[in-house]
Amino acid sequence: MDYIVLNIADKYAIKGECTLDKHTDQINLMGYSSGLAMPLHMDASGGGRSTGRVQIQDLSVTKYLDQASPKLNLACCLATELGKIELYLIRTSGDKPIEAMTYTLENAMVSSVSLSGGGNEMPVESVTFNFTKITWSYQFETKEGDQKGKVEAEYDLEKATGQGK
Repeated sequence: MDYIVLNIADKYAIKGECTLDKHTDQINLMGYSSGLAMPLHMDASGGGRSTGRVQIQDLSVTKYLDQASPKLNLACCLATELGKIELYLIRTSGDKPIEAMTYTLENAMVSSVSLSGGGNEMPVESVTFNFTKITWSYQFETKEGDQKGKVEAEYDLEKATGQGK
């Protein structure tokens, strides 16, 4: 992806230093990590497989130290409810940036912040977000780079329900 940007502007706004159109003042990211797993157990008596409840990891992002850093730290210290946050994976196609994938997290909270640095390098933060609902949205595009359509799915961790669109 050409750009990874985080928007925190719902209940508790945290500004970043992004200058990209449609994402001004959002938070520039270096990377992100997200994962989920379904526990599966094979019955030794040949009765088939049984499943547990899906385990969805907190969203983890990495970023350089910036103006968002103090408020992210405070949000973690105070267990501040951020509301809805969005992670955008942006691809540039020609002169048009396209939000190829969007992760929307609801009832998000900062669950951890860690900072590393040294020498002459810019300090790097790792920030994780916990949430109760997630929506994944993928944007299709044509060969020419125009938006063609999208596929969405969502999962509510509190209700253990999900759906695709």
